[in-house]
Amino acid sequence: MSDIRANTISDTSGNGPINLHKQSAAKAWCHVAPYAVLNDGFNISGSIDNGPGDITLSFTSGFSSIRYPTPSVAQNGVDKSVTVTGPTTSSFTLLCFGQSGGAGNSTIHTVSFGDLA
Repeated sequence: MSDIRANTISDTSGNGPINLHKQSAAKAWCHVAPYAVLNDGFNISGSIDNGPGDITLSFTSGFSSIRYPTPSVAQNGVDKSVTVTGPTTSSFTLLCFGQSGGAGNSTIHTVSFGDLA
């Protein structure tokens, strides 16, 4: 097996990065702190704090359909769970719940897979 090593992979014009279409790579990911503070991410253009444990994330480049998997986990403690709701081709909402079922703020890690538009 061979290794491919490069510092930059550019598009055919040489001016920008390649687009990841029709590949199984993550198309978006982020690390979002409580109150919708984006700490790091890829293909995430913004976040909205809708209230405790309720964050909407928007994509820089949208998906081709609303059927993209988005596994998400809460970092702060094992007593939290995260649900993805309301997916559109341009955004989705994360709801974080505590063990008792009430909404709870937490740092969340999320990643989305699928085909970009």
